[in-house]
Amino acid sequence: MSRLSIAFGVALWSSPAFALPVHSIIQERFYKNTPNKNAPYTPPPDAGTPTPTGGTGSRGGCVNIPDLPPTAALVGQPHLMLTTSDRPVFWIYVPYTPEEAPSGLLSLQQGDNAVYEGTFSLDSADAVIPGVVGIRLPETAPSLVAGQEYDWFVEINCMAAIGNDVGFSDTTVTLDGLVQRVEISEALASDLSQAKTGLDVVAVYGRHHLWYDWLTALARLRLEADSNPEWSRAELNHSALETTWTTVLSDMQTVLLETWSREPLVGEVVPAMLQSNRGESGNQSQKQENRKQGQTP
Repeated sequence: MSRLSIAFGVALWSSPAFALPVHSIIQERFYKNTPNKNAPYTPPPDAGTPTPTGGTGSRGGCVNIPDLPPTAALVGQPHLMLTTSDRPVFWIYVPYTPEEAPSGLLSLQQGDNAVYEGTFSLDSADAVIPGVVGIRLPETAPSLVAGQEYDWFVEINCMAAIGNDVGFSDTTVTLDGLVQRVEISEALASDLSQAKTGLDVVAVYGRHHLWYDWLTALARLRLEADSNPEWSRAELNHSALETTWTTVLSDMQTVLLETWSREPLVGEVVPAMLQSNRGESGNQSQKQENRKQGQTP
């Protein structure tokens, strides 16, 4: 399913800078034992009743792609916001080819304060769209502070219909979500220490309501299985990974992302920080309001 290169898959798992807190547990154990075939995500007890959100995405002014879902952020519900990572990965779905959507912009804000802003390419061998792609907050970005809530925005530069033609314009489609870092509790640390496989780790994240960690750990297992057919056949039931992903995203009681649950998973990209004066809090505050209201910044 994935068009991610084998080299990228290996690098993704072997680089500590891109890892979740329990990277070593997954790396050391996913060649052993029979994986946990049940790794659901459980929302927090106070999550409330979910309401359909459409994946917090839309086509904006972008050209319509027949038979494909609209652009979306894989968050959906307000409770899908917790992580233990100081630099998490934000997963989105892009229905366009690199020619139709060559680049994007990731912004991270806390209230009126700009935390990070960087551009990324979607014309990359690391993640060939269309499909689900992870936007990884890079090492150049400040670490998320535990207990603080952040807004994140992704703007995709896309092709727009101009008259009877389709051409590149300043049109963008904007996605958004919330993220909050939490400390690793004693209970979480204990559960992680007992995890024997990659899917065990995914299951632990799910039980502790850590949506970003759950999604990223499972996505990386799927990408690794796609990149390593021999490993996949010998040690891991690839269909179990895909079934777990599809089942949770399709859960109409908690997640409500069924529309995007069967789209291909293509990899991760890393933004490069903008070298400009766009970090002024006043400008960023106005841009944030524009994005939330669906206006072009």
